[in-house]
Amino acid sequence: GLIMDFEGMTPDDFDALFRVSRAFADSARAHGVSPAGMAIPATDTAGYPGRPLLGAVDFLVVMLYDQHWLTSPPGPISSPDWAMRALGIRAADIGSSRVVAAFPTYGYEWRTDSATNVVSYDEAQNLARSAHIPLERDPASSTLHADWDGGSVWVSDAVLLDSLVRGARRTGITKFALWRLGLEDPRIWTAVV
Repeated sequence: GLIMDFEGMTPDDFDALFRVSRAFADSARAHGVSPAGMAIPATDTAGYPGRPLLGAVDFLVVMLYDQHWLTSPPGPISSPDWAMRALGIRAADIGSSRVVAAFPTYGYEWRTDSATNVVSYDEAQNLARSAHIPLERDPASSTLHADWDGGSVWVSDAVLLDSLVRGARRTGITKFALWRLGLEDPRIWTAVV
């Protein structure tokens, strides 16, 4: 299969996005590569309108991560409430059978003295340990985090991913993707339903 990822599109870019996506998908299919999908932001329905995009591709991979990002204030990467609201909007628009829910396996370390860094689950544990504080689960977002003088880390783990997958299944979604393999909590391979 093929998954396309065009970032930073606006409503004004839609005609070009559609034509290019359709050309890539048609070419892929002509060469025996199928199905063809597109990765789209969770909440940008103006730049990435679901139903029209399905005229070019077979399915949409809804990127349910970066609720908080490299240049935002610290916070969860994908809280279940935020992710399920976004996923519900996309599934209602195009039908759950044509949605792949993509969830994060990484985290961010925000610092006051330098740029934000992407971190793995193990790196987040080490950062908290170095600051002599535990990673704790934020009750509002189910995300592990730790805050110390000059820094903060928020990271996905198997418990959060299990909650996200269970929530997505309740909306009828049965296909899932993970972003940034190699950074994950190793327990996801046995603990996530």
